[in-house]
Amino acid sequence: MTYYELLLKVSFDEIAPFLSNSYTEGKPLAPFKMHYDYLRHLVPKQNEHNDKIIVYLIPSAADSPRITIAAFMEENPLEESLGREVVVEDNADIPLAEIAACCIYTSSLLAFLPNWNDMWRHLPLYCYDTEYGTGKVFKHCKETYSKLIPSKKEMMNIRSFRNAIRSEMEQHRIRHNFNQYKYLSNNMFWRRWKRLTINKEYKWRIIMNAEFIDDLYERGKNLSEPPTPEQLSVLFRANECWIDCWQTCAFDAGERCAYLKELIDKYNLAKALNQQQNSIICISTSPKHPLQPKEMATLRQVLSISVSEPLFCLKADNALEEDLRIDFAFYSM
Repeated sequence: MTYYELLLKVSFDEIAPFLSNSYTEGKPLAPFKMHYDYLRHLVPKQNEHNDKIIVYLIPSAADSPRITIAAFMEENPLEESLGREVVVEDNADIPLAEIAACCIYTSSLLAFLPNWNDMWRHLPLYCYDTEYGTGKVFKHCKETYSKLIPSKKEMMNIRSFRNAIRSEMEQHRIRHNFNQYKYLSNNMFWRRWKRLTINKEYKWRIIMNAEFIDDLYERGKNLSEPPTPEQLSVLFRANECWIDCWQTCAFDAGERCAYLKELIDKYNLAKALNQQQNSIICISTSPKHPLQPKEMATLRQVLSISVSEPLFCLKADNALEEDLRIDFAFYSM
């Protein structure tokens, strides 16, 4: 039985409890539902090296997966992973839905959908784990939006920024015993660490917001007037900002809004949607299957949860075919 055949044998509702118990940590199941539907839509490829997905039974522990797999599916084309044979070690009696949950979690580690990484195209893979990688991306963002980006001193006036620095410093004091640094001047060490913490948080906020603005202007073709740079600059100074993108995997223009509504109602896609007061929303569809007035009315109803009137813009993106994509930034000042 291949990975693809496994997904055809079990429904997502059968898989969902295993995902919730072992992998999602209380997060919405909606991205996994999208990933599941996307995989079932692909055409699996023959694995040239006859690689297998080997399922191991491991000792059960509280809040830990009961099984694990020997396969790095996230590093291979998904079509090739789908063609791999799934082998259960020692013929252990493991429910198919549990095996599928483990496979779905593994294959989604890089991205739930391939084009979700487009928004962060200036971010080298794992660059946020290296000061060099983050620095290169930050330099690009700083040069592009120099007139819009607040200084570190101005950023320190933002409550959530100050709280993030304070929280990180408190955690650092807990993680490290102060006696380990006897050879350093206490004040010198903590000043240096605070400066590094401020730099890291500052860079990350600038990068995430700049990438969203880049995507809004550069991906696809704008069908309606996009927000001006001045309007978008509020994201850099927002107290709280939630940037994300949703994409339907209905593969049917007539069902895409119903699919989105199911993700929201059944799989908690909009879990935190009403926690911010302002929003910038970009809705993208392909030119062959443009957004219909009835669909726009439905989306406005679904997305107009914030206090202020959402700032909408429309975009044409050939890559979407019959589906739609929503990129948004919900924020509060």
